Amino acid sequence: MSSSSSSPPPSKRAKTLPSWGPAPDPALLDRVSPLFRQINDPERDPLNPPEAMPESVTEPGVLEAHTRPFPAARLFNLFDQAMLQQVRDEIKLEVFSQKSNDLYHFLQSSLDLKSSKLPGVSAIRDVVYSEEFTGMISRLVGVPLDSKRVDMSAHRYAQTNYLLCHDDELDSRRVAYIIYLVDEDWDAADGGALDMFDMDDSRQPRAVARSFVPKWGSFALFEVTPDSHHQVAEVLTASKERISISGWFHSCREANPVRARPTPVLEKPAVFPLAGTASSNAEAAEDSPLDVTEWISRPYLSARMAENIRSAFLGQGSIELRQFLTPTAHGRVLGALAARRRRLCEPGAADCQVGPANRRHLRLLGSLGEGPGSAKEADALDELMRLLAGADFARLVGILTGLADGSGASALAHRTAVSSLMFSHGDYTLVHDHVTEHEGLDLELSFVLPPLGAAEAEPALDTAWPELAAGDDDDDESQSEDEDGPKQTSVGGELVYLTADDTLLSSDPAPNNLLLVLRTEGVMRFTRYLSVLTARDPSTAGTCPKLVSRPVPDGYCHVRVGLTFIPATEEAEEESQEK
Repeated sequence: MSSSSSSPPPSKRAKTLPSWGPAPDPALLDRVSPLFRQINDPERDPLNPPEAMPESVTEPGVLEAHTRPFPAARLFNLFDQAMLQQVRDEIKLEVFSQKSNDLYHFLQSSLDLKSSKLPGVSAIRDVVYSEEFTGMISRLVGVPLDSKRVDMSAHRYAQTNYLLCHDDELDSRRVAYIIYLVDEDWDAADGGALDMFDMDDSRQPRAVARSFVPKWGSFALFEVTPDSHHQVAEVLTASKERISISGWFHSCREANPVRARPTPVLEKPAVFPLAGTASSNAEAAEDSPLDVTEWISRPYLSARMAENIRSAFLGQGSIELRQFLTPTAHGRVLGALAARRRRLCEPGAADCQVGPANRRHLRLLGSLGEGPGSAKEADALDELMRLLAGADFARLVGILTGLADGSGASALAHRTAVSSLMFSHGDYTLVHDHVTEHEGLDLELSFVLPPLGAAEAEPALDTAWPELAAGDDDDDESQSEDEDGPKQTSVGGELVYLTADDTLLSSDPAPNNLLLVLRTEGVMRFTRYLSVLTARDPSTAGTCPKLVSRPVPDGYCHVRVGLTFIPATEEAEEESQEK
């Protein structure tokens, strides 16, 4: 790094790692380490670091480090370029398997990097977990690390692949790292950045505050804490893959006890009595009911159809009813949704986004709790929400599902609020250990809006959700996946029901489609991330959407209007009375 005339004496010269470039000067590490050492102070305030603490330390071509939103650093030119290319070539020849759930969608190598004998892979493993290298990282972050515990794997992220917001905290993990093996011309427009989130007042992830764009051969790292919320942003380019090696350095357990902080548990949604039931209040009972015959397609009101639906539902625990609303009602709701979407796209328009990012990322168009709701400036969406909240509709649902007594009275005496959720590019919901939902009958009525354009004022009733083009699902023989499993490229938007052991149902967005699912104990649900393929113009989508200052929803939009009906039980009655 320095010329021969200014080189330090041999005894103080930076150590050279075997077959690799020189480590950063210890004096530079000592300048950076205060950024990391502050997070080991139990009295620190993560939202307000000390005023004297530097924001950043940068040595061009060698290192950059930042203290906000949490301490993180990148080291450049640390490894020999020829050896990095050898590692990349070896990894690309290995078999990769699809990894996909609510949190991520990418390819992971089946190669065991811990014991691989491949020349390049074994060399980089032996260097990263050498005492010299681990000691350098320990000096940088200010905590002792275990050089004998190897934890590394290789990944490929193709277009639409991602890893959503999480904190990495598990067992003895203390430092996360990434070695980027991307093309040398990779830039921000290709996506795949390491996004780091700041926190709100409740210490939940709020917005992406800093990003590390992948750079060939760079080594990124950060200390794992309850505050290190981060994500791998969606890869947007179709012509490159984000190839990397990543893993963790683990603590010496006796020296670094794992730190933990209780995660806030979201309260269960409020429960309301259905209008017209014995437990409903006077305000709800005075609500003028909407005529279901003006909204629901006639076949679903016939006794024969109801019998067939009931039989299928009782046998499977779920059913999808296509073209559920009449064409007139469907068109009115689509018009209202299109008008609301246009307002969201106007400059300076107030957004209706909801988070936090480690649980969900979407827009809430409206919610109807107890009572009839306001009739002032109500549109067709408001009317639909009133319809779904009414006792007449609950009775119809009871008949269609068999959740009604012999007289036809519905056993569904309570409900959650009716919510209208809009999903566009970058939106999702996650399964979360600390999110609780009422068990019961989920009802989701879905609508699809086409990309914003000249014909969008009157969107077509049959607008279909985008599909993968022929060849987009990558038939590469090196990719291992189940025939019916998720493909390497994903459109997203599916509503998925699952248990800890199995996927029960995956429902794609579809126009005017009613989904009914009886969700029992142990059944969870999530909405798969909506990829760049739902954007208005995927070729110019830019960088991955952020939770704050995010792009307008001008691509395909999926709107779900739904609620959960709750069977009449003493527990539900008590919860309703408490509200």
